[in-house]
Amino acid sequence: MKNIWKEIIGFTGGIFLSVQLIPQIVKAIQKKKTGDISYLFLIIGIIGSTIVLMYGILIDSLSITATISFSLLLKIVLLVLKKKYDAHVCQVHNIPFNTAHQTTLHNCM
Repeated sequence: MKNIWKEIIGFTGGIFLSVQLIPQIVKAIQKKKTGDISYLFLIIGIIGSTIVLMYGILIDSLSITATISFSLLLKIVLLVLKKKYDAHVCQVHNIPFNTAHQTTLHNCM
């Protein structure tokens, strides 16, 4: 019975941590803008989620494995959206995507 409560708590926390990304993804899709989202934030989140996912697999925790997998997927979706919309901003302003350090448009990174 004790393990059931641990898994319920794990699933509940994991779901909240995963679902927090959905409004950001929806906003990014609606506005077609991701300039305020940092690549570093996303990369650190993806690395952290990958490590926690490996930990969940090692300790055989369904709650960690399932929810972190979903969270990792959402972070990757957000990273893809950022790459897509930032490239679009650079294209609209005729700025080469790989010369971000030379521009004032930080979205072209």
